[in-house]
Amino acid sequence: MHRKLTLIPALVALGLACPAIAQPADAPAPAGKKISRAETTLSTRIAVAVNGHVLEDLKPVITDEAKLGPLFLRMVLVAKQEAVGASCVDYSVDKKRQVAVMLGSLAPALEGLEKDKAQPVVNQILRHYHTMLAGALAQHAADPDGFCAAGKDLYERLSADADGDKVLILTPAT
Repeated sequence: MHRKLTLIPALVALGLACPAIAQPADAPAPAGKKISRAETTLSTRIAVAVNGHVLEDLKPVITDEAKLGPLFLRMVLVAKQEAVGASCVDYSVDKKRQVAVMLGSLAPALEGLEKDKAQPVVNQILRHYHTMLAGALAQHAADPDGFCAAGKDLYERLSADADGDKVLILTPAT
């Protein structure tokens, strides 16, 4: 079965989660240029495929795009960081912080839902989060050095950003 994917949000999230693949600031934007599979890494193709499917699967669950977009981006960032913490020796995950970030990310999607309606939504979101985590772990398997380098860049960017602390769960390994 083929799905019609809305890849713009997935690519935005991918750029945030995989800064090593982002273009340099001085690179001209390729207006309207389609990128072929040969021009992308296996790791990038994994991220776009997995996250694109998750986004499409979440659309019927969270129909309000104002809630879906931020939740999706946070899921991408947290899953990427969890995979970095599990796979890259220089980092670990602050589990308490991870729980707080996930609960804070879920809250807007559950606003206004009765308790019996909220649990199935939570279950769907967590199932999709774990799909994203598996995709991020597959990215590591495809390119361990590149993945850990992107993880370092992600950690540095989130640490330096004024709002980065809202999603930062990585800590340098001790």
